[in-house]
Amino acid sequence: MSKSLTFIQTNASNPKTWVVIGVTVAGIVILAETRKRRIKALREEHFGAFLDRFELLPFPPPPPPAAKQTLSGLTFSISDAFDIKDYITGFGSPQWKKTHEAAEKTAVVVTTLLRNGATCVAKTVMDEMGFGITGENMHYGTPINPLMPSNVPGGCSSGSAVSVAAELVDFALGIDTTGGVRVPASFCGILAFRPSQGTVSSVGVLPNSQSLETAGWFARDPSVLCQVGHALLNLSAVTHKRQRSLIFADDLFELSDVPKQKSVHVVRKAIENLPGYQAPKHMNVGQYVASNVPSLAEFCEKPGKSEDSASTLKALASVMLSIQRHEFKTNHEEWSQTCKSFLGPRFSNDVVAALKSRNENIKSLYRVKTEMRATIQSLLKEDGILVIPTVADPPPKLNTKNKNAMNEFLDRNYALASIASMSGCCQVTIPLGKHGDSPISVSFLAYYGGDKFLLDTILDVYASLQDQADIAASLAPVTDSNGIEPSEVMKEKGNAAYKGRQWNKAVSCYTEAIKLNGANATYFCNRAAAYLELGRFQQAEEDCTEAILIDKKNVKAYLRRGTARESLIRYKESAADFKHALVLEPQNKTAKIAEKRLRKLMKKIRTIQNNMVDYLRLLRCFSFTASRDWLFRQSFANAGLRSVTTNLSHTNSIASTTSMHCWIPKSPNRSKPNLLLVHGFGANAMWQYGEHLRSFTGRFNVYVPDLLFFGLSSTSEPNRTESFQAQCLSRLMEAHGVHTMNIVGISYGGFVGYSLAAQFPEKVEKLVLCCAGVCLEEKDMEDGLFKVPNLEEATEILIPQTPEKLKELIIFSFVKPIRGVPSFFLWDFIDVMCTEFVEEKRDLIKSILKERRLSDLPRIKQKTLIIWGEEDQIFPLELGYRLKRYIGENAEMVVIKKAGHAVNLEKSKEFLKHLKSFLIDSL
Repeated sequence: MSKSLTFIQTNASNPKTWVVIGVTVAGIVILAETRKRRIKALREEHFGAFLDRFELLPFPPPPPPAAKQTLSGLTFSISDAFDIKDYITGFGSPQWKKTHEAAEKTAVVVTTLLRNGATCVAKTVMDEMGFGITGENMHYGTPINPLMPSNVPGGCSSGSAVSVAAELVDFALGIDTTGGVRVPASFCGILAFRPSQGTVSSVGVLPNSQSLETAGWFARDPSVLCQVGHALLNLSAVTHKRQRSLIFADDLFELSDVPKQKSVHVVRKAIENLPGYQAPKHMNVGQYVASNVPSLAEFCEKPGKSEDSASTLKALASVMLSIQRHEFKTNHEEWSQTCKSFLGPRFSNDVVAALKSRNENIKSLYRVKTEMRATIQSLLKEDGILVIPTVADPPPKLNTKNKNAMNEFLDRNYALASIASMSGCCQVTIPLGKHGDSPISVSFLAYYGGDKFLLDTILDVYASLQDQADIAASLAPVTDSNGIEPSEVMKEKGNAAYKGRQWNKAVSCYTEAIKLNGANATYFCNRAAAYLELGRFQQAEEDCTEAILIDKKNVKAYLRRGTARESLIRYKESAADFKHALVLEPQNKTAKIAEKRLRKLMKKIRTIQNNMVDYLRLLRCFSFTASRDWLFRQSFANAGLRSVTTNLSHTNSIASTTSMHCWIPKSPNRSKPNLLLVHGFGANAMWQYGEHLRSFTGRFNVYVPDLLFFGLSSTSEPNRTESFQAQCLSRLMEAHGVHTMNIVGISYGGFVGYSLAAQFPEKVEKLVLCCAGVCLEEKDMEDGLFKVPNLEEATEILIPQTPEKLKELIIFSFVKPIRGVPSFFLWDFIDVMCTEFVEEKRDLIKSILKERRLSDLPRIKQKTLIIWGEEDQIFPLELGYRLKRYIGENAEMVVIKKAGHAVNLEKSKEFLKHLKSFLIDSL
């Protein structure tokens, strides 16, 4: 440098010197500009999305008649977190790439896609080591958002999202920990699916935070999105016809600047005329989480305001980020300590913060996660879909320097992402056009494990959503001349109609207001008032309940719901509503109204209570069902049995709140074999076996239990499977000193008996299964094997609450059903036998069919007799033959002609003959 300076000083007066200097500088500038343009051209060629270009060809297709590869002809890219054999997995970081060797195997998810016919063409840019949701990478550059080139594409799987949005590939894989797939899909205007946590293989994927993250995928076409899902999740191609109930998270849509006309209203209109969708509901998710995730309270900034939705979700997001940092540090701290200059400027602030983090309350963090999963499962069950905005804000500008604005952006969007990340449920991101220049999207969330249900929903509703989004985009925002929102205009019209005593017109106006804005409690409350005037009390109650979900302090809603419930003769619930209204506003006109109504109602309740005892005594005197039940008790006692209720508090893992009633021998003879008679869906065990009891008491020690939620048996345990019923029976028999037994199981009792034989083979000697469809599968209902169209209808018939449903049950059970039974006798049976544990019994039925597959059924080796009615309409004869084939050579089967289901089968002398032959004659 000094020589050059000396040369210039020496030759400063020489014009040739300055020509040489000018040419040199110009060359440098031209060279730099050429290099800049070349880089720009290369970036624009693939939008800066790709890191490595290659081609992994699909596996050869299987020979016919094997099914065709479902992803044949499709190309895909993958984030830099997935292993490819002979390539170094860079994890979005040059420093990581320098310190690691090439992968020895390809990631399982990539191999699965290749096996299904897809071709992998590239690795894509991602946020450094899986952190962040903006998609900016200071080492490899930020991929270009095809919709908004001046704005971020979203991350952490930014390159994968861009490669799909720019139509460089058909679909792409990314990782989603705190929104890494969902956010870039929203910002780039494409579809994305985050599956239930843990359902997609993570072998060959670099971990960021294993309890939060999962591999997800992007696509432009919903059919491609679903095909990829079916391949990765190994799902059945059969579409399930199920009811769907959409729940709008009103408080979360308040976070978004997108008008509800282009989001909530679009979704409502899309499902309005589609079959299988119930009327949508609205709720405040923040309040629901605060009420059902108690351990979250210690992480809230305002502990005294747990119902503050924003505070609750912000706390949930902070717990999510704390778990992410803790797990990242656990996974990679050893590597970071061996990497020189690790905590320097080479790494993002997120990585540095994670490695410096210290969490002393780890158990509390994971407790929140556990409670959150249970809370979302309880909310959505098996038919619920939570609708939320995917993101709260449009994509920020590239290289945003305003830290406060960026922190606010991150807080709001992490709050939305935390719901699925912390509960582990599945979520799909759906584009809905644009608002201004920014893309719009909503997300559907389904229960944990409901991935197929959610994918089927997208296929079902996507086209309608796009049609409605196009319509919404073409409409200008509707306001009146004074700029009032359209929903308020309709509310005022409804108010005017109400004052004019035009109740039906008022209902119509309020309904339109609700369609435009379903987050306003006043609209529901006002419509309830109109319904009350029309005498439509059920609808009034439902509207008031919606209003209370939105605004728990809506006094008028409590008053009106109390009035509706009083008219529906539900006095206790009505009194509770009036009391609540009185507590909310104890010193005004409303309180006086509530107090007056409450006083009258309590007087009415006391009058009813005073007469109830005499009424019940009188009713039982004339009750055929109660009389027959009493006679059965006497016959069981005369047969040498006694009634015992056993608390299972000291028997292994069964909770102390589980107790089982059983008829046991008064004086068991230990030289006799033991016989366990397990009943089906009916009143109780006595009604099932009362007529056959004496046929066995001479040769066996007979035990006749009531299954849980029948007769006098109950539990507070949430488990509703036949496996749990069998475990409880095993404990019960142990409590009575019975260690080996023969079992007869009828209908549902056969399910329990089979499970007992499978779980405790050393305890079960022989097994008799009567009309027990143990080998049925969930898909049998969709395949039309049963006459009942769906599971809900089946539960209504098997647990009848009206004479009409009881008549249907009789028709299904008997070959020649009794006709013309007076409703008085049917009501009598329902009142005495079918009004307890109704919801629990429904859950028992649902648990039988839930995801049931024959391949999951354990095989038993005990000698088994299968008895079936030739014309059984509840469990068709085909199931009996299927069960015989499944058990194999240890099973024999008897088909009784002119017999239907179990209750009809028992009347047959042939039934008792075969039963005695199998159990007694072979002794």
